[in-house]
Amino acid sequence: MKVLVADKFERSGIDGLTAAGCDVVYEPDLKEDALAQAIASTGADVLVVRGTKVDARMLDAGRLSLIVRAGAGYNTIDVAAASVRGIYVSNCPGRNAVANVADLLDRQLALLVDTRYNHGLPSNLSGATGPRAAINHGLKALQISVSAWTAEALKQTMPASVFSRSTECHNQDKVSMGTIAARDCLRVLELTEQVCAAMLIAARQGLALRWAQEKRSAGNCSAMAALHPSVRPWTVRRARCRFV
Repeated sequence: MKVLVADKFERSGIDGLTAAGCDVVYEPDLKEDALAQAIASTGADVLVVRGTKVDARMLDAGRLSLIVRAGAGYNTIDVAAASVRGIYVSNCPGRNAVANVADLLDRQLALLVDTRYNHGLPSNLSGATGPRAAINHGLKALQISVSAWTAEALKQTMPASVFSRSTECHNQDKVSMGTIAARDCLRVLELTEQVCAAMLIAARQGLALRWAQEKRSAGNCSAMAALHPSVRPWTVRRARCRFV
């Protein structure tokens, strides 16, 4: 099987394809007409891309049977055109799975603190009452922090190989990016852990506020009654959480 890799790709991935018996052609700078010509001249069965766009012109250039997007999503590939031609399209969503968890929780938190979507809970899940309620920002700062952590986590999912360069007086055309990718992965895990902790804080606050509402309106709520009596809405900062 001949595989044309038309984007920057980790050396370990190319070595893995070769070890599996594939004939790998690595041309990371191919775009548009040059890519179509390469598909035709190499007779590739499989095309591997990252950010390179693949349209009907490329699909008609050769005899591709599979296109692999080395990342999440299919937005750079004309999936409809590939389907008509009987060409399978695949992706690698697991690359960004952890960061996508942070992304999901960030969007869920946005719904939870917004009075337009949280079904009657206070703005920013503020538990303040009395004269100072209007100036209490609740968990606003926490939401801003979560959005920042999520943005950083998603940014860290960029392939490290994009920044590889020649070294050793140009005797080595690529330097290993494994340690950099490992540090990026660790940072994504740390950031997602912080997002999860923040979401638990917000969920606990929302549940306590809903319990308080139910007790006032209906006397009690069996679902809320399972909470420990000491769980009540936070109105001031009671503990410090260290985030990095």
